[in-house]
Amino acid sequence: MRSLLPLLILGCPALALAQPSEPPPPPPGDGTGQPAGTPPPYNPGTPAGPYAGPTNGGPAYGPGQNTAPYGQQPQPYMQQEAPNLKSGMTFELNLGIGWIRAANDSDSETSDLGIGGLNLGVGGWVNPKLAISGRIAGVTYSEDGASLTQGFLGVSAQYWIDDHFWAGGGVGFGIIRVDIDGFGDDSKGGFGLDGRVGYSFMTTSENTFNVSLELTPGFFSENDQSFTYTGIAFLLGYQHL
Repeated sequence: MRSLLPLLILGCPALALAQPSEPPPPPPGDGTGQPAGTPPPYNPGTPAGPYAGPTNGGPAYGPGQNTAPYGQQPQPYMQQEAPNLKSGMTFELNLGIGWIRAANDSDSETSDLGIGGLNLGVGGWVNPKLAISGRIAGVTYSEDGASLTQGFLGVSAQYWIDDHFWAGGGVGFGIIRVDIDGFGDDSKGGFGLDGRVGYSFMTTSENTFNVSLELTPGFFSENDQSFTYTGIAFLLGYQHL
């Protein structure tokens, strides 16, 4: 036993040196087994989230906005069409100055300046370019207690060439009337025509104003003679589209 004690005393340091050392601690990481600072692996199957817009105060794109892929021009916005005002009923009122021209087979004469109108038209729109109306038009000339009126009563069409210029024409009855103070009046009827051209202002509104030239020839006959009375009028007018 005494011989073993020195061996134990001498062998303890050697045994201590011969025992395996503790393993080194693992390197620091983020819990995934990757060293710290290693970026996460790329996953192509992960969908990207919605774009929340720029963070510098700029406009954010959203549904319905005018966006286009890179390299393509953005499509223009569709402009809203103006409402169609030429639908339903229409009404016209005209007044101005005019003359009456009388002519027969051998002679003609034109009166001095008279009154053109009051001309009226009431009708409706067939389409945005064409309106059909019942129309009364004419010219009255007065002098020394006597007056001469030439008129038209019939159906007239109004065709719009563009947004401002229009032309019209119609057929109906021609009327000539003479009124003399103290002697009564006399009138005669015949075949009548109506023709006119005009220019309208501010056609973006239902209430428009225009200038026009209107001719209303009437054809009459008496005692085997034929003669024509034509009203010539320059008019200012109002029309409700």
